Amino acid sequence: MKVMGLMLVLCTLVLRGDDAALAIGRAVWVEPAQHDTEVAMADELQKWGRWKIVGEEKEADLLVRLRVSGNSVWGRGKVQVFIIDARSRKTVYTSRVQTGNRTIFHGWISPYSRAISGIVKRMREDLG
Repeated sequence: MKVMGLMLVLCTLVLRGDDAALAIGRAVWVEPAQHDTEVAMADELQKWGRWKIVGEEKEADLLVRLRVSGNSVWGRGKVQVFIIDARSRKTVYTSRVQTGNRTIFHGWISPYSRAISGIVKRMREDLG
């Protein structure tokens, strides 16, 4: 009976490898992206405190890749985040596309920074 329980646990870990990579990951590297969005992403992740931000890809357990579109001049930027297991190179988390807007009420805050803030807020809910 104990063997069956152990096999069930192992099968669950194998099937949920993506979640395991997110749980085990301790260090994250944010890949360079357009409009300096990697700086905003690193800042938001550092505020969250779940992972240590590292300066080189080889030091990381997880990689953060940003897909950026839009136009900051017009005050509308879109960002999508992919978290990738550094070893297997498999995507373990994909965010929804988040749109950030800048209006006269937001001052000079980048619409990309606003989008990233929304993404990290959602990641905190999804990943705990």
